This record gives sequence, structure tokens and C-alpha cells, in this order.
Amino acid sequence: MDSAKVVELLVQSLTALGSAYAGARYAFINSGEREDAKQRDAQVEACNQAMLTLSRQFNRMLNVRAQVLDPLRDDPGRHFLVHPSDEYVPDWHVNAPSLAFLAATEAHDVPFMLALLSDKFHGAMRALQARSKCHAEFQLALELSLKGAPRSSAEEMDLDEVEQRVGERISAFLRQTTNQAFDLVDDALAAYEKAGRDVPQVLRTLYPQKKVLGFAGPIP
Repeated sequence: MDSAKVVELLVQSLTALGSAYAGARYAFINSGEREDAKQRDAQVEACNQAMLTLSRQFNRMLNVRAQVLDPLRDDPGRHFLVHPSDEYVPDWHVNAPSLAFLAATEAHDVPFMLALLSDKFHGAMRALQARSKCHAEFQLALELSLKGAPRSSAEEMDLDEVEQRVGERISAFLRQTTNQAFDLVDDALAAYEKAGRDVPQVLRTLYPQKKVLGFAGPIP
């Protein structure tokens, strides 16, 4: 075999080897990009799941405040007049461990913030639940004190007479649980409103090409 033929074969071999390497290299890079994209999609999905949970919590508290608390907020007898709320506390929890990947990003505070918001929701709901149980005790005591009394006398009672009939213990505990429910719902909604402005913006900056949901808007 002459030297020209050898050179030709070497060139062909090197060309084939280079093409194979380039193909393998492209496949490796492409595979890595696909894995990165899948990982980002999974991360955004975890963020949006948390946003949906917080949105449900926020709207539940907003409805409770608008329908149950606000109509009697300034009434001196609100601790007697606020209707018991639904004693069922929804099992809506933010899955903070699923957001652990954010610890290595500029959004490292977000998992803690969202878990804290979720805790505020459950604290407010438990306060409403405790108040509802106390209100049931109050209603029973009032009904027993009015047994046999004319209906007109019950309707004409002032706040002091109601407190005298049900007793100091029930009155004081109902006032305490009512005030606590107002305070915790107000505090939670204020925290949700602030975080609702800040958190989605941080996540959208982190994932500029993705759709990141919000969870709380301005409170009317």
C-alpha cells in the first residue's frame, strides 16, 4: 500500500472518529439540557403547588373576615354576637420540604416564609374553632337562664344583663377567644398580603421563562 493510500485511510478514520465524537458530545449536551429543563419544570411545579395551597388559605380567611368578623368588628357586644364559624379546619399545608432546592438560590428565605404563612392560617382557624366551642357553651348557658322567661324579655336584654345571666367566666372567656380570633385573622391576612407581593416576584425572577402563580392580592 502506497503512502498516499495510507494517508487517505487515516484521514477517513479521523473524520469518522471526529463525527462520532461530535455526535456523542451533542447527545450528551442535549441530554443534560433536557434533564436541566425537567428539573426546572419540577421545581416550578413545586412552587406553584405551594402557591395554590396558600391561595386557598388566603381566600378562606378573607371570606371568614368579610362575612363573619367585619360586620361586628366595632360592636361592643361582638363577643356575644359573632356567629360560630365552621369548626372544620381544612388540612391545607404547604409542603416546605419540597421547596428545599430554593435554599441554594436567591430565594433561600421563601420555604421558611411560606411555612410560616401556613402556620398562621392554621393558628387563626384553630382560634376560630376554639371561639365556636366557647360560643356553644354561652348559648346553652343563656338558654338555661331564660328558661320560662317571656320572649320579649330576652330580646330586650342589654349587654350587662347578658353577661350577668351567663356568668363572668363564660363572658370573659368568650371575649378573650373572640378578640384572639380577630387578632390572628388580621395578622395572618396582613402577612399574606405582604408575602403575596414579594414571594411570586422573587420566584419569577428565578424562573423568568416559566409561569409562576401568585397567591394573594390586595385586601379590599
